[in-house]
Amino acid sequence: HYPLRRQRQMCIRDSIIGGWIDDNLDHGFIANVEDVAVIDFIKKAGSKLHVVECEPSAENLSALLLAKARELLPAFRVSSVVVFETPTSSAEAK
Repeated sequence: HYPLRRQRQMCIRDSIIGGWIDDNLDHGFIANVEDVAVIDFIKKAGSKLHVVECEPSAENLSALLLAKARELLPAFRVSSVVVFETPTSSAEAK
């Protein structure tokens, strides 16, 4: 087990980046800004939408999440983010 101080740091970190993921990505649709018809459809349906300036692949989402984690967690050294597409397929941004 981790020491108590480390456990608190992990909880803070997880709640900050986890909160951003919950608010912006979880149970929502991620669309490329160029996919105007899809964006319009999702908006009209009243569904949760997050628009990105790239294709929403695991590779690009790992880079997006790495940048966001570094922005939201300046007191931590975030070295990489891994996004799993399936239990055996993933993409890592460093």
